[in-house]
Amino acid sequence: MNMEKLQETMEALRPYQKEGLQIMESKGRWLECDDMGLGKTVTCLTSFMSKVDLTGKRALILCSTIAMGVWQLELKKWFNESSVIYSGTPAKRKKIWQAFSEDEDTHFLITTYAMLKELPKGWTAVFADEYHLSGLMTHTTQTAELFEKHLPYFKYVYLITGTPIRQGVTDLYFPLHLMDPQKFPNYWAFVNKYCITIQTPFGKQIERNPRNMDEFRAMLKG
Repeated sequence: MNMEKLQETMEALRPYQKEGLQIMESKGRWLECDDMGLGKTVTCLTSFMSKVDLTGKRALILCSTIAMGVWQLELKKWFNESSVIYSGTPAKRKKIWQAFSEDEDTHFLITTYAMLKELPKGWTAVFADEYHLSGLMTHTTQTAELFEKHLPYFKYVYLITGTPIRQGVTDLYFPLHLMDPQKFPNYWAFVNKYCITIQTPFGKQIERNPRNMDEFRAMLKG
C-alpha cells in the first residue's frame, strides 16, 4: 500500500469525514448511513486502509453491477490500489478467481451479492454497498442468511447505505445484528425493546416509529 497516497487522501477528506474516521478508529464493524454524495465509499476505505497492512490480505466489495466500476475507480483514484471485478460466465469467473488468487499485489475483489454463494470464507474485510437493495435489510432473505454464515470470518465489516430506513425502525434490526450479534441477538427481542406493537385481529402490527425516540437515538450513538 502506498502510504504517501493514503496520507494524501486523509488530508483531502472533509471535516465530517475526518470526524467519522476518529470514531471508526477503534471499531471493526461499522454502519455507514450518510446521504448520497457525502463520500461514504472513500471514508470506509480510508478507515480500513489506515488500520491494515494489506500484505497477504484480501478484501471483498459487494455492490450492484452498475457500482462495480465506481468502486474500482475509487480504489485507484484515492489509494492507487488495483482491484478485480468478479463477474461473467462461470468459465470466465473461474479464470478471474484463479488469476486473483495468484496475484499477491491485488487485494480487492469486487462482485455482486449473488456471487457470495460461490466465494470462500475468510476475507479480511467486506464492504457491503447499498445493502438495503441487496436483502440485508431483512433477516429472512437468502442474502441475509448467506452473509451471516460469512460474518464470523470477516475481521472488518462495513455496511453502507444512504437509505437505512424504508418501512420503519425494524429495518435497522438486521444491520445492527450484524454489527453486534450479542447486543441484538434476535428480531423479536429488538421489536419488544424498541418498537410500538399493536395487537390486531390479524396479528401483531409493528408501528413505524420507535417506542422511545430518545432511547432509540442513544442506542444508535452507542
